[in-house]
Amino acid sequence: MSKLTKRTVDALEVTVGDYLRWDRHLRGFGVRVYPSGKKTYLVQYRVGHRTRRITIGQHGVLTAEEARARARQLLGDVARGKDPSAARQERMRAPTVAGLCDRFLDEYVDEHCKPTTARDYRSIIKRFIRPRLGPLLIAEVTRADIVAFHHALRETPYQANRAASMLSKLFNLAEDWGLRQAGSNPARRIKKFREEEKKRYLWDEEQTKLGEVLANALTVSATETESAKHARTQNKS
Repeated sequence: MSKLTKRTVDALEVTVGDYLRWDRHLRGFGVRVYPSGKKTYLVQYRVGHRTRRITIGQHGVLTAEEARARARQLLGDVARGKDPSAARQERMRAPTVAGLCDRFLDEYVDEHCKPTTARDYRSIIKRFIRPRLGPLLIAEVTRADIVAFHHALRETPYQANRAASMLSKLFNLAEDWGLRQAGSNPARRIKKFREEEKKRYLWDEEQTKLGEVLANALTVSATETESAKHARTQNKS
């Protein structure tokens, strides 16, 4: 076919098997049509004697021109001697923040932390760090990522500050373990939120109960005082 455009890709028929159509204006740029109707842009190139393919994205999510621009970039990398597919696979194997959390719990927390501290760390990881930062690659986490994470928890400043402090410890260990460049901790010196003193007011029934306890205490105290006076009077007589 000629140039891949929205119109030409939309017009591609769905068959019982998947098939490829290539762009004649940009060698190596194509689209795969699946039996489900999904259409995905890709790039194909050769490295040595091997043919490699990289999926760019789904038609409809990406426009044909956006996919073409990405294809040009990837093919340009190939022309400069790079192998984008190998680089992507290496990146996918790189350790993530979720993996760092697992190692932190297995190799550090159980050995160096008190049970109460370990319990708090596990809770912070489960509730906050893993859901928000877990998929990110350790080496690619930026200070902006940590600031955004901390800001998202601003409604609970105490938890936000504890999580930020824990992230700083995590990334210090990542440096020690060779997972990040030395001195690159993105969670260092994050400005903490102001923490107000915790206050809790008694419910009506709790106030009533407290009043009863205090009244009973006063009654007992008064009784004991009278008994003591009576005892002293008896001793004098």
